[in-house]
Amino acid sequence: MKKRIFLVDFDRTISDRDTTAAILERHNPELLLSTRKIFRNGEIDIKRYLQILIESLSMTEKEFEKEISIGIEIDSFFKDFFQKNHEIRIVSAGTYHNVMSNLKKAGIEFPKEHIYSNILKFHGKKIKVEFHDADSFEGICKKKVVEKYIEKYKEVVFIGDGSSDYYGASKAHRVFAKRGLRLEEYCLANNIEYTPYESFEDIIKIYSI
Repeated sequence: MKKRIFLVDFDRTISDRDTTAAILERHNPELLLSTRKIFRNGEIDIKRYLQILIESLSMTEKEFEKEISIGIEIDSFFKDFFQKNHEIRIVSAGTYHNVMSNLKKAGIEFPKEHIYSNILKFHGKKIKVEFHDADSFEGICKKKVVEKYIEKYKEVVFIGDGSSDYYGASKAHRVFAKRGLRLEEYCLANNIEYTPYESFEDIIKIYSI
């Protein structure tokens, strides 16, 4: 078996903000607020939340790629972490476009084939979300991704922050939960051993090469 792999969430883990929420704050804040409310009330899942918000936008693929990275910052230590030649996969309940556009802007050439996320199809200014795993509540089943790599690696390290990370974190060998956010609360409530972190600097210190 191989030694170790890192499975890393994107929004609010690598990025400082939720990229979908950020674009909706500028283009349709009322819809964002109403959709967030029904999501937090448990009336819709993460998959439906993403679909409502993204498909409400009217823009071409090129316009979306530009807009999705406005006002977003990438953890300044993630590039250093990536360049240390760790085995890394990004596992995001957002979309490839959200991830790739922001990493590209930050000057990080992350292999697209190492990203698990949902897909956007553009037809002029109409956007359609296609889900990586239509049966999962988040569109991309992070639990299944973790289980896939547990069969191949001695240590699967999961790094995340929010509700889409709960099931993935519950199966990983080691969990890093962003301090003060929902994944940390979940780990505490469910007796899941975890390490709190604030930036990738904390993780680099632990896994220095």
